[in-house]
Amino acid sequence: MSDTDPKRPPSGPRQPAPRSATEVRQGIRSGRVIWVLIGGIVLVVIAYLAIGAFTSVRHPPPGIGVVNGPVGPSSGGAKPAPPGPGAK
Repeated sequence: MSDTDPKRPPSGPRQPAPRSATEVRQGIRSGRVIWVLIGGIVLVVIAYLAIGAFTSVRHPPPGIGVVNGPVGPSSGGAKPAPPGPGAK
């Protein structure tokens, strides 16, 4: 046989090495998954910082939510509650 002759396939299908059930459940031992997770977190932080840098925080005017003076039935700010059952 020379180097130019095609190689013959192995006789029969190739069988994987036997593994225990615990080894099979452990998954692939590779560092790729952790790098994908770290990369995703880094991209989220970059996006958060970019959005914060290009948007302005809008504060309400100082008069919003401030109540000047009394609020009650006598000032016209609220209606009195209707009488309940049994009230005369």
